[in-house]
Amino acid sequence: MIVARVYPKLDADHLDVREIARRLRGAFPSIEIDWEAGNDWVATKRKELVAMGAPDVILLSHDSLRNNTAVVKLELADFPGPEARFFICPDSRIEVKTAEGNKTFLQAVSQKIAAGLDYNYRLVED
Repeated sequence: MIVARVYPKLDADHLDVREIARRLRGAFPSIEIDWEAGNDWVATKRKELVAMGAPDVILLSHDSLRNNTAVVKLELADFPGPEARFFICPDSRIEVKTAEGNKTFLQAVSQKIAAGLDYNYRLVED
């Protein structure tokens, strides 16, 4: 599977997750940013950590993701059909995936995300 990794430039200031969301809304007017789905994902992952016996320090760190993680879905007008999905969270890195595996779409959407955030991106085989 091919994915796009979108990440801050080395000399860039850290962007808060809410600033990332604000900039993405500016770049993609029809974007869906779902904070509730982000919280659901965080809760599910926390349950998995508890089941694995994760120590409290890991659970506390994970808990900081609550209300700071969103599931994002977006499409591009130039590419009817494909949809990109990813999470935004405090670490500032974004991994963009598409179920369709459309490399051209993935490159176009990642390039636009990177431009909107003043980030870099690269496509990788995962």
